Amino acid sequence: MIDQLIKGDDGIIRMNKRIWVPIYENTREEILEEAHKSKYTMHRGSNKMYKNLKANYWWIGMKKHIAIYVAKCLTCSQVKAEHLKPSGLLTKSAHFLPIKETFSTDKLAQLYVNEIVTLQGVPLSIMSDRDSRFTSRFWQSFQKALGTKLNLSTAYHPQMDGQSERTIQTLEDMLRACVIDLGVSWDDHFHLMEFSYNNSYHTSIQVARVEALYGDESLVMPLQDIEVDEKLRFLEQPLQIEDRQEKRLKRKKLIIMKVKWNSRHGPEYTWELESEMKKKYPHLFE
Repeated sequence: MIDQLIKGDDGIIRMNKRIWVPIYENTREEILEEAHKSKYTMHRGSNKMYKNLKANYWWIGMKKHIAIYVAKCLTCSQVKAEHLKPSGLLTKSAHFLPIKETFSTDKLAQLYVNEIVTLQGVPLSIMSDRDSRFTSRFWQSFQKALGTKLNLSTAYHPQMDGQSERTIQTLEDMLRACVIDLGVSWDDHFHLMEFSYNNSYHTSIQVARVEALYGDESLVMPLQDIEVDEKLRFLEQPLQIEDRQEKRLKRKKLIIMKVKWNSRHGPEYTWELESEMKKKYPHLFE
């Protein structure tokens, strides 16, 4: 295997494009701690940790090392219980919303529209337990108006909503771990738990949930031709002017231009005022 290690032009040694991590000043342990205990991971299991780390790192016995590390985690031993394999339909992603038991049905409906429908659209069907708020006439009429079929689970039949129950168990484990590690500030990191859950490798779909929903597009930026400021922030620069138009108002005339940028995250083309572009980027008009 050592013969397969290749040193790149950047000085980094890799095995099949994965960074080789040597035994040096506990570097491996630091990587494992970040992948397991950070606020963005919240004590993932050994299988999820391995699937996430193997995409970028490699060393001999890595999978076994990860399993031993997770087994020795005191926080995990305190909060995680043995879980059964989930039944029913698989949830590809989850939204964790903190609510109070005193919330009215109207409040739940507003929260549902703002946090779920606006992101995912109106679902075809919903599986829920028999909480009095979900069996109320208002909630059923509300879902009917949206065109969503409402299915209520039956007691002692976990196959009806087994996946949601399993997700709740996982969330409870994460909450306990968060309380132990972060104290009373667990509620400030609720959104990070949702990120950690959806960004973890899922065995049934062979990828993380967020990848299944939004694609596998890499956000790694090539180092060449990147300009940064003194605070290491990426500087977007205009490449060329694609189009030019005049807009007449009541008392004045404006000239706008379609500009192509070397954008990494935002839109590649934008419409800008010619006067402002001349001030900031005079070289475009030479």
